[in-house]
Amino acid sequence: RVTDGEHFGVPAATMMVHQYAKVSPWNADNSEAVVFMQSDSAATKAVILGGQELEFRRVVPDMYVGGRWSTADPSIYYQVGAGFTPGLDAFNVHTLTHTTVADLSAEGYLEQARTGLFGGEGNQSVGDRFWALQLRHEIRGWEIVIWDAERDRITGAIPLPEQAGPGKNVDYWAISPRGQFVATYSDDDWISDGVPIPKGINVWSMAGEYLRTAPSSAGGHVDYCLDGEDEEVLAFIGTKYGANDKTGQMWRLDGSEGQQTVDIFPDGI
Repeated sequence: RVTDGEHFGVPAATMMVHQYAKVSPWNADNSEAVVFMQSDSAATKAVILGGQELEFRRVVPDMYVGGRWSTADPSIYYQVGAGFTPGLDAFNVHTLTHTTVADLSAEGYLEQARTGLFGGEGNQSVGDRFWALQLRHEIRGWEIVIWDAERDRITGAIPLPEQAGPGKNVDYWAISPRGQFVATYSDDDWISDGVPIPKGINVWSMAGEYLRTAPSSAGGHVDYCLDGEDEEVLAFIGTKYGANDKTGQMWRLDGSEGQQTVDIFPDGI
């Protein structure tokens, strides 16, 4: 088993784990995958495997849990910079070199959250252009900062009542695949700069404006993808017909279907 530490000649107490079900361990061209050694509930060293046979290739230093593979360059892994600086670090897993691709300290940001990118569950837009970084501003406090890498500019920010992350007001956040929306998930109602925000999955503009809330049946374990008409949707296992009748559903992030869900599997699964 890939997850068996003894397979790699490390103590039996060491497991190999990937980050999360919605965070792919494979790089952009599926040539390599990353798992992390875990011992005593703490993930430590990154291990690179072959992308097809999942054979051991190498241990990689300075590659941390909470980052994301580039969706365009198979050599690049994005992560929080050293010292939790307010920006984004691009780590080349072959040359072991770091490149700072975003430094927002000049905009008044002091640090990045220690929860990793996107609170552990979300992703950047396909092509790596748009990002949502949780940063602490010297005056305004914690915000989800929406950053356009192509133009190297901030397009907006979502004010937070506290630092986001698992167990907080905002559990995770994500950029939609084509970079048209930001989504946040929360277990409870919360306040963003005086604006009441309902619990659940909320959709925001790229300027940080609250737009709409997903159906209440869309729980925390969802994915953001494109439907057959190339529209950005939220795909989820909902409870449209009752708690014991799970159905695969999707809902367009732009609300163009009147916030009605469309069943992926009408007969249930």
